[in-house]
Amino acid sequence: LGLKGCLLTLPVCTVLLLPPLLIGKILQAVLGDNAAAGFYKILLKILPWGPRKMKSTSVVKFAEEFKLPDGRHLPEKFRGAYWMKGNPQPDDLVCLHTGAWNARTRHLKLYITGSDCWTWHDNAAGWLKAYMTAAICMNYNFYFDEKLEHASIYPSVLFNTRLPLNLIADFNMHYMGEGQWDRETVYKGSSPGDAGHYYLRRLIDPNGSVNEDVKKELILAAADEKESGCFTDQIYGSNS
Repeated sequence: LGLKGCLLTLPVCTVLLLPPLLIGKILQAVLGDNAAAGFYKILLKILPWGPRKMKSTSVVKFAEEFKLPDGRHLPEKFRGAYWMKGNPQPDDLVCLHTGAWNARTRHLKLYITGSDCWTWHDNAAGWLKAYMTAAICMNYNFYFDEKLEHASIYPSVLFNTRLPLNLIADFNMHYMGEGQWDRETVYKGSSPGDAGHYYLRRLIDPNGSVNEDVKKELILAAADEKESGCFTDQIYGSNS
């Protein structure tokens, strides 16, 4: 929809996001983190187009119990479940299997709050992020090169409106081999050396087997959450 679509979508997104954000921040300041998290839980539950239900897990339970959705429509190097190591946002684990893949255009469209796709921290920050992404129907659109080793990423929201975030930064992903990806953010006007990075490390392979080395590293990171940004308790949307 381009710029016109953004102008039409912006008021709707503002109504859906700004009042809950302000109310939640007030609750958090007055009553604490649990009150704000509870408020966002209620909003997410009554959101008509939100996930059918939210499941609670932990990084250990996720590694040991998560059942991969059918991912046979995806290229092998996309399959499995990944830990977003070093991600500064309150979300840690992702599975691309529920994404829609177009082999001709090499376009992967991922609805973030779709079933069994993405986890957030089980705290106020995580529940807020989960609500916000569901409320505005946040998608990530990955456009890959012919070798499926590099991708440009474009977020889109309600009415399939692409956010013009590429005016601020470029969002990229580069395959590093052995089930690992480099998620790169390059801000406009900055040098490549100033780019932000976090890394997708494959925790569960396409056959459902756990990478024990990644699991151990994830558990250690969650135990030192203030330093790593990782969090032990997680939530994710599910239709089951």
